[in-house]
Amino acid sequence: MTSVLEVHLTVEGCGPSALREILDELATDAKVTHIALGETGNDDTSDQLMVTWHQPGPLASAEVRSAELGDQLERRHVRAVRLKVEVTADDLGHGHGQYLEHHVLISLPIEDVDRLRNAAGVHDGRVSMRARRRAATHEQRFVTQRWWQPDRLAEATTTFDAMVDDLAANNFNVEQRITERVIHDSNLELDAGWLDRPTPSMEAPA
Repeated sequence: MTSVLEVHLTVEGCGPSALREILDELATDAKVTHIALGETGNDDTSDQLMVTWHQPGPLASAEVRSAELGDQLERRHVRAVRLKVEVTADDLGHGHGQYLEHHVLISLPIEDVDRLRNAAGVHDGRVSMRARRRAATHEQRFVTQRWWQPDRLAEATTTFDAMVDDLAANNFNVEQRITERVIHDSNLELDAGWLDRPTPSMEAPA
């Protein structure tokens, strides 16, 4: 079975509107994804701007397309700084990958964001948001949980379920759950300070 790859190419050097104009000029089917990696939506958030698309095929095909797109962006003074490629959690056609990533989408009043951050933090969950979806009173937040042993999907799912159940028990409105297998991540350091990889002593035993 051919995998469907979800590809994210993180870029620097322009804003979301300018990036959308460049993609339109290049006549690509890719879209702009703008994520704020802060918990409160205030000025201390760290934004990540990405070009996102789906394609069939092996990882190498995504690497080729991202390299070609990266060259086109570079000529327009936009620099690609990270390539992240995901498949569904049950897709083992590329091996176990680098890590598993779980997301739960929460809809909540703005005044509850700090409470969400604290509740998610108990389960090593980290809060982010789509930067374009800020609202006056209610917003959506993603809570992300990473599992660094990608060959242990059942255990990772149990841990994720416990977090989601706890969030629901704390009266957070759970709208969507997503589990992905990350088969390639070229620059984990971009998430430093938001979601850090634990030291070996902190990781689950093999």
